[in-house]
Amino acid sequence: MEGIFAWVAEHGYGALYLLLALGVVGLPIPDETLLVFTGYLIGRGTLNPVGAFAAAVAGAWTGISGSYLLGRTLGVGAVHRYGKYVHFTEARWRECIAGSTGSATGCYLWVTTSRVCGTSPPW
Repeated sequence: MEGIFAWVAEHGYGALYLLLALGVVGLPIPDETLLVFTGYLIGRGTLNPVGAFAAAVAGAWTGISGSYLLGRTLGVGAVHRYGKYVHFTEARWRECIAGSTGSATGCYLWVTTSRVCGTSPPW
């Protein structure tokens, strides 16, 4: 986490844009914590509030659009093709939707992402 903060402090708006875009797509980047740190940098005078806001909004929009395009183009076929490599099969997807799985958070993320990205299960 310290490395991410140092990178944002050093590179500014470009780092904020890139990290938010990648975090929204699904990489484990702490988006909310990053924005809190950005507020700290604004308060310290390192970043301009308007520039930080623009970079954050643009990064979030890019990430959301990227997630949508990935889900729309790859869709359920990607789950069928590559799900076995991350231990996520159609049977697991059905369990998640039915609520009979032990990992509610992970399934919530998979199902929510699939719904938001414009795909849906094949049944």
